[in-house]
Amino acid sequence: MPPASLPPPSGAVEIIDTLQRRVIRGITWISAAGAPVLVFVWEVNRRRGTDHPALLLALEAALLGGVLGQVLVFRHRRPRANGWFLVGWLTVVSILSLFHNGPLAGNGIAWACTAMLGVLLVGPRAGAVVVAAFCLAFTAQLVAVRHGWLPLPRDLAASSGFWELPRIGLAGLIPLVMCILGFGLLCRSLAEAVTRLVAERQRSEAAREAQRAAEDRMKANQHFEALGKLASGVAHDVNNALTTVQCNAEVLQFALPGGDEQNLAGDILSASRSAAQTARQLLSLNRRAFCQPASLCPAREAEIVSRLVTRLLPPGIKLTVVPATNRRIFADAGDLQQALINLLLNARDAMPDGGQLTLAVEETAPGDPAGPRVAIRVQDTGTGISPAVLPHIFAPFFTTKGEGRGTGLGLAMVAAFVEEAGGTIAVQSAPGRGTTLTLSFPESAPPPALLPATDSSLPAVGGLRVLLVEDDDKLRAILSRILVRGGYEVWACADADAALSRLAADPGFDLLCTDGVSSTTDLVATFRRGKPGAPVLLCTGQPDHQLLREGSGAGKVELLRKPFTGTELLARVRAFSRAPG
Repeated sequence: MPPASLPPPSGAVEIIDTLQRRVIRGITWISAAGAPVLVFVWEVNRRRGTDHPALLLALEAALLGGVLGQVLVFRHRRPRANGWFLVGWLTVVSILSLFHNGPLAGNGIAWACTAMLGVLLVGPRAGAVVVAAFCLAFTAQLVAVRHGWLPLPRDLAASSGFWELPRIGLAGLIPLVMCILGFGLLCRSLAEAVTRLVAERQRSEAAREAQRAAEDRMKANQHFEALGKLASGVAHDVNNALTTVQCNAEVLQFALPGGDEQNLAGDILSASRSAAQTARQLLSLNRRAFCQPASLCPAREAEIVSRLVTRLLPPGIKLTVVPATNRRIFADAGDLQQALINLLLNARDAMPDGGQLTLAVEETAPGDPAGPRVAIRVQDTGTGISPAVLPHIFAPFFTTKGEGRGTGLGLAMVAAFVEEAGGTIAVQSAPGRGTTLTLSFPESAPPPALLPATDSSLPAVGGLRVLLVEDDDKLRAILSRILVRGGYEVWACADADAALSRLAADPGFDLLCTDGVSSTTDLVATFRRGKPGAPVLLCTGQPDHQLLREGSGAGKVELLRKPFTGTELLARVRAFSRAPG
């Protein structure tokens, strides 16, 4: 069959091959069934003394041999090879029939059928070969009859003699050529129709597959968002409780005499800080979590992450942390920890049979044109990544894990964090040789000296009035008590409505300290209406992002993340009270 004008997709080729194979199979078995009958009739005629007995005998042998050969080779050759074989022996049979009977109507039909089968099974070249064979055979017959090597067919001898032979032959050649051309166009149209049909079906299947993938991604996103909201709600309550625990534990630590009692209070404070880190990990599940970059020590963050991830590693995987430097970088601690967790868990999944997992924090080689940098290296001895997959690993929703085992978001989130922090990421991997991912960040200067957490002698500024808004009763009581003990005048409210009522009666507060959850924007606007530019401290783990972005234009709006200690709260309030203007 001639090639279609459109590039045939694989499905179209398979359909055309199937069609050709079925046609060849049908012709093969029809020929096998009809050839013995036809040979029997020819043999009866030959025994009755028909003309050209040697030609008839050769015709019988060609027919039987061709059918037998077709049956033998049918299952062992491709459709195109079978088509050439079929056209070949049918052409030989047609030539011998032409020599025996001349260009009669029946013989012309045989040539036409052979040519059409050639066009259908092989292509236009096969039809051209059949026409050329007809012309050569007919020319050879004319020469042989003219020189007396073959007798003139009996039907022609009784009519016009030799000159009738070329006239009939030329009359048969024209319909044969027209038949081949017309059938060729028909086959081409059929191939194009099959190609378009298969291409359309493939496009429809691709569209359905894309729709299913989009639905799966949407479900994953909804699940991820729901999980983030649930985690945020849980973390909010946990943060409130931990803030209460930390503040009270710190007060006890300062109040108790030195010894075991003070150490016990310190243990409570340390445990609550560890629980606070877990709460921050829960909040990091929410994509809307606020990013607060700061100068931090990645070696310390790596130690924290290793303690979290160790519980998730099977016994066959050994995790080694190499804190080779204490140099600092400027990034969000929660985002860095989440990125390291993603990398370590991916490395775990790449080592189903166990292996060595290394988390190293080290300095880059000196002389880097980009300046001093700190590298965080995650190296595993797992299955590695193939060169075909490697360029796509940071693409969103791309995953090589099985269905239900990966969302394709982990490495994409890592790449986004590294880019936002001004760093670079490099991957080295090969199948069977493990994977090494290196996150490189510019070195950051240490932050200004902070007030020690154990310093309880925080001088207050007399006359500073604080409006405190906190919906948790126990936490509101402890925060109010801490601020009062710090020398500040405090009015505590349970919600924004109570705070608004208080501001309506007394707008002269110097600082608004709010949990930042309910009606914060309206509360801040009302607070600053009476005292423009007054500072606002959001004590929350889920801040109002818009307020934090826009608040600097109207005055200070700063974030104190929950959970925190009383010392941290007093230090932040003191910084506000000492700030100029």
